[in-house]
Amino acid sequence: MLRLGLKSRKGVTETEVMTMVCILAAYLIILIFILPQILGMIINNFSLLSAEVVARDLASLISTGGIATDRISIYYNPSKSLAYNVEIKDKIVVVGLLNDEKKVREESSAKIAIDVPGNFEAKKYFTIEKSRDNGENIYRVEAK
Repeated sequence: MLRLGLKSRKGVTETEVMTMVCILAAYLIILIFILPQILGMIINNFSLLSAEVVARDLASLISTGGIATDRISIYYNPSKSLAYNVEIKDKIVVVGLLNDEKKVREESSAKIAIDVPGNFEAKKYFTIEKSRDNGENIYRVEAK
């Protein structure tokens, strides 16, 4: 009979002990492999709202609008609840994530391929547009 430091009781069989060991092993597998993945997804969701990610996203979307052949409209809403300060000048996007008191708690920047000046405070929704008028490209970034 298998003894695991427990006093042997009448009626406890090896099958019951092995079942308990298998259940314990399953819990350990969950803790070791599945729980870190779930925590990683939660942390990833929070990091998707960071100023660094939003700056890179806006820079990519503005640059994508710049290479469109005719016209394009891109709508970007990084978060329904968080607001951002965005400054675009000299081919650099600077994004500041605001806290509840509307103070910048995190700031990051990213380079863009075209120069589209803009300055937006406490905005949650961004629109990037490119159109052509008489053969000239017209770029516009707006925020709400």
